[in-house]
Amino acid sequence: MSGNAALLIDLENFYLAREATAGGGNDDPYDVIHDLERLCGFAQGLVGRARRLIVRRAYADFSASRLNEDVEIGRPRREYFLRSVPTVLMDQGIEPVQVFRFPGGGRGVSKNAADMRLAMDATSLTASVDFFILVTGDKDFIPLVLELRQRGAYVVGLGAHGSIARTLTAYCDEFHEFEQLVAADSHREADEGALEEPSASPVVIPVGTPLLQVGPRPHSLPLYRRLLLSPGKLRLHIHEYPVWRIVTDQMFAAATNPDGSPAVVFHHDLRSAVIDQLADEGHDNAGKTTNDALFLVFKAGCFVCADPGPRYGLPDFNWTNHGARLADSIDSAEALRRHAYAFTLELLAERLHDYDGRAPEPELAAAMLFGPEPSADDLAWVRRSLGVDEPAPEE
Repeated sequence: MSGNAALLIDLENFYLAREATAGGGNDDPYDVIHDLERLCGFAQGLVGRARRLIVRRAYADFSASRLNEDVEIGRPRREYFLRSVPTVLMDQGIEPVQVFRFPGGGRGVSKNAADMRLAMDATSLTASVDFFILVTGDKDFIPLVLELRQRGAYVVGLGAHGSIARTLTAYCDEFHEFEQLVAADSHREADEGALEEPSASPVVIPVGTPLLQVGPRPHSLPLYRRLLLSPGKLRLHIHEYPVWRIVTDQMFAAATNPDGSPAVVFHHDLRSAVIDQLADEGHDNAGKTTNDALFLVFKAGCFVCADPGPRYGLPDFNWTNHGARLADSIDSAEALRRHAYAFTLELLAERLHDYDGRAPEPELAAAMLFGPEPSADDLAWVRRSLGVDEPAPEE
């Protein structure tokens, strides 16, 4: 037993299946970044602590394209749907393996080339790896599974719903459906960070208990963060303010022309610029931090569609396929930060109302956004955003 493991991903199989079930239209873009983060986590969990995941590779022709009907321009648009994925893979520590099309071959031929490359790599790894996680649902990999098992390897299959051939599952030592792992993970998060709902049953107060001890549960920063990360809902990660400031300064600079006018930017270009800046600043996990920040500013409506068509100037669009520009109200990096934070406070207020019927406490909300010692101006801004009056001065 070598104690080493390998994660090998049939990327196009996984991507297209997940896109079909998890979004991908103009109004619901597929979030491949989130899926790859979860996939890496599941792989590490399947491997366990006793083994080292020494190889992580994803195989595809990343220059592959397809025609998609674009309702905004009224005609099909050629989309290079895997073009930005290599950067995402590398952020997760996965090596992208480019497999070019054979001359004169269509997508099916290119797909077979990627499959063959994956199979060749897998068999060559058996000298140092005895545990394989194959991310695919394609029955064409059955001969590979048989070969790996004959060489003494343990083979775990992992596929996305809609792409899994039943015959493949029978040949693997284990087989898991990605969506079932996601559901199980969501249930685990809900159990571990369970938000205790206010009890509807009568509360029995022992005789002699001071009434001052009876009341609603106090709010806390962990509660606010858990509410913003509620499973099954829009999830916002709030990073430390100094990092958030670096990220938003770079976002605004990349989205502004030298003359100060808004520039048209694309998601992958903006993402690369922010990651590079964070890396220069020595920040760890720059990819995830950037993904979290881009998700927040997009959901907050900080950027709008810049491509001509019915969605021009609107915040609800598929940023992976269209250019974007800063919203008209955002004329500085500080305005970008405040706009995104205002959206965060609005979402927090909604979830707190559902949780215990109360509003956020301005001091706690300010500490969550700006750090443990927010300035008087920052605290005053949070109060105004929440619609809370300034406290009366002490006499």
